[in-house]
Amino acid sequence: MKIDLANLPDDVNLLRQMFIDLLDTFRRRERESTQEIEKLKQQIAQLRRGLYGRSSEKLDANQLRLAFESVHQQMFQAPEPPPLKERSNKEPKAPPKGHGRKKLPEDLPRETTQIEPDEEQKTCPDCNGTSFEKVGEDVTEQLEYRPASFVVKQFVRPKYACSTCHGSIVVGDLPQAVIEKGIPGPGLLAHVITSKYSDHLPLNRLEEIFARHGVDISRKTMCDWVAHVADLLEPIYATMVSEVMSSKVIHADDSPVKVLDRTVKGKTRQGRLWVYVGDDDHAHTVYDYQTTRKRDGPNRLLKYFTGYLQGDCWKGFTQICGPAGAKKASCMAHARRKFFDAQNTEMGLSLVALQFIRALYDVEDEATSLSSQQRYELRQQESVPILRQFEAWLRTIRTEVLPKSPLGQAISYTLSNWCDLKRYVDDGDVNIDNNKAERALRPIAVGR
Repeated sequence: MKIDLANLPDDVNLLRQMFIDLLDTFRRRERESTQEIEKLKQQIAQLRRGLYGRSSEKLDANQLRLAFESVHQQMFQAPEPPPLKERSNKEPKAPPKGHGRKKLPEDLPRETTQIEPDEEQKTCPDCNGTSFEKVGEDVTEQLEYRPASFVVKQFVRPKYACSTCHGSIVVGDLPQAVIEKGIPGPGLLAHVITSKYSDHLPLNRLEEIFARHGVDISRKTMCDWVAHVADLLEPIYATMVSEVMSSKVIHADDSPVKVLDRTVKGKTRQGRLWVYVGDDDHAHTVYDYQTTRKRDGPNRLLKYFTGYLQGDCWKGFTQICGPAGAKKASCMAHARRKFFDAQNTEMGLSLVALQFIRALYDVEDEATSLSSQQRYELRQQESVPILRQFEAWLRTIRTEVLPKSPLGQAISYTLSNWCDLKRYVDDGDVNIDNNKAERALRPIAVGR
């Protein structure tokens, strides 16, 4: 609102309305500024934790207990929080391994070097005798390393001609090669694939490593080898995908990866690498590369899947899981992470939310060794009441916090996805979180 101070109106009612409008504008801007400041504080805290802090999200049990007592007694008439279970923050101590270095594996090949005493040592200092007999031996082992080396395999095929007419010549058949008329053997191809995808060595580094051995193999050549091997492995991959899609529960997630842009030389663009982890009866992990994060990629693999699809709260999963399709189960760890980050601006209430979630995980700790049916019954008995209390508490405090604050966004995220977050209690084979898929993406993040 623009006001001309030199020409203010004389009407009192108009001046009063102008004042009310200005006050409302000031209050709105003050709320927006407060929310923006809290958002920036949270981002700074996250950056500081990422740079200098630990990645673990462990919390002190005493801190959680104090948060419960203060918040629930002083602020809200909400359901009683779940009781705290005693849990040590320290990992159980492993049995002592004993002193000294570990014994070297017996299956490693041994090369023995026998060291005899010098002639000067073969004189007894007690009697000056020079005749010695063997009474034992000392064995000292040293672990040595031989760098990987190249071997040129030659296939010599003698030619034979008919000794009568010399009109027919025969020669032995070459063994089948992975790449027809190519120089790489299966061992070299396996080494390139393993180095690139398991050890995260790009092909240009492999090119340099091979050059130190005196072997000149360009990365373009190795890239062609990788593509050829990928084609050969396609049937195995298709079988693994089919196995995963036969699972009752599939864990899915994605991670961004930079890839070369074929349309612009020297430029990269962002692609997405999806992971799908099968259940215990179909224990395979498969990856699927897509150029974008559109749901077309996951839908291509999941369009006939009718079990439980466990993932984050991405809207694409919700669209894939239609009435006749898969049942969506979300990840409680994602919701927990939002409350954990909200501690920087609203510690008390955030800790209460974290304790509700911790109580749910306490039940899961008890259910680890149980059968699917026993796990379902335990969840119905213990987890369902906690979820009801948690939901009621969230709806109670929702009106007390700023909607765009970190805590407000965490509450909104949790309640808007509540049905999917609590779906795990409906079936003992469904997990409380999507950590299986996140662990499967960890090697991708390391390579990235």
